[in-house]
Amino acid sequence: MDWKDALIAFFGLVIVSGAMESRLEGVATHRLRQFIHGGQLQVDVAPRGFFGALVGQAYAIKITGSGNKISDIPLVIAPGHALSGTARHLDINLNNFDLAGIPVKKLKASVPLVHLDLNQALLDGHIRLMSAKTGQAELVIGRTGLQAILKREVAALKEVHIEVAPNYLQITGNTSLWLITEPFQARFNLNVDPAGGLAVENLQLTVGGQKAGPLLIQKMEAMMIPALNLQSVFGLGKLFQPEAITLEHQKVKVSGSVRLPVQKGGRS
Repeated sequence: MDWKDALIAFFGLVIVSGAMESRLEGVATHRLRQFIHGGQLQVDVAPRGFFGALVGQAYAIKITGSGNKISDIPLVIAPGHALSGTARHLDINLNNFDLAGIPVKKLKASVPLVHLDLNQALLDGHIRLMSAKTGQAELVIGRTGLQAILKREVAALKEVHIEVAPNYLQITGNTSLWLITEPFQARFNLNVDPAGGLAVENLQLTVGGQKAGPLLIQKMEAMMIPALNLQSVFGLGKLFQPEAITLEHQKVKVSGSVRLPVQKGGRS
């Protein structure tokens, strides 16, 4: 083979690898659009060189979006035997979107060593994730999102207003803890409980202008704790396991691990 033939062969590999990359991006975008509506959405496949693309080896698959409405996160594992494509990282970066009816400021996640059924993706346009390692994620919710959660999850709280500071979260509004509706103010901190939900700590409560006693505080905690369980609120199940919480100016940042659940039967 002379240099001309070698050059033609090289550019042939470039064209083929580029076509595979574009096909995978298109298939993934089509699949995600079944769950992610509106807004901007982009899928980018960064191959490990031309030969890496030809054998299904990618450095990263990146999913970015903003202004979307998402009812469900379609990330599940369907194990099986097939020609496997591998991405060293599956990176997700979504901003200012709606998840399960709640406004979210940011979701950033990275899942390492994702294996997918390359034949199925390229030939019939379906994405089947076959395995993945545990990754990390960060979820940021602003006070608008927190207010939406409490409005939906806690019927006893009305006209809720939230302020978030670096060392406390404050909620004011009206509440019917007993039979009478009265104005209230609750100030507390958040932490992660052993079960992976959010724990209310150091709750200070006034109801009707009076400092609340232990029974009212317990009743308020009993309402707040399940309402702030992000796994159930967003329908995440075991996909996201909170590990640390940071209160910042008018937003709550929750970081933790991501483990893609195994689908029970069928294909993703």
